[in-house]
Amino acid sequence: MPTLDFTPLPFGAAQLPEPAVKDCTKCGQTLPLESFSPAKKGHLGRTSQCKPCADHNLSKGAKDPYAYALELYPWLADTTR
Repeated sequence: MPTLDFTPLPFGAAQLPEPAVKDCTKCGQTLPLESFSPAKKGHLGRTSQCKPCADHNLSKGAKDPYAYALELYPWLADTTR
C-alpha cells in the first residue's frame, strides 16, 4: 500500500490566476490592469481609480505648485526664483 504525503504546499502555491481587467470606482469603466497605478494594499495590487481619474482628482497645487502659488500671491511674480 502506498503512503500518502500530507506535506503542506508552500504559501501562495494554490492561488488563482489574476484577472487582466479591473473596474474603476470613479468612472465605472472596466479597464486593463495597466490603466491603474500600483498600490501594495490595493485589490490586485492596483489603485481603485484608473490613472486618468486619479490625475483629474489632483488639485491644481499638486499639479503645478508654482503656478498655483502665483494665483494666490501675484506679488511672487515680481520676485526672482
